[in-house]
Amino acid sequence: MDAPLFDADDPSLDLNKAVECFALHAGGTRRGAQTLRAWMLDGVRGPDGEVVKLAYVKLGGRIYTSEKRIKAFIAATQQAPAREGVPA
Repeated sequence: MDAPLFDADDPSLDLNKAVECFALHAGGTRRGAQTLRAWMLDGVRGPDGEVVKLAYVKLGGRIYTSEKRIKAFIAATQQAPAREGVPA
């Protein structure tokens, strides 16, 4: 939740819009709002074993994320772990 709440270059999406946006960037794979909420709160294990969470902000009881945050989450969960002695 380090990203600014509102960014003119990366508009915030409510959870329902985020579900639609996620399908666009994940090869058409549609996930439900509950799944995205779990990724925000609990995260998933990334390739390096670290927990990766979908960044979000909560305002007035509603949850918001953005397209940039969704893309970053997908990238972080897809990256191959760095191996010692092998350049990235």
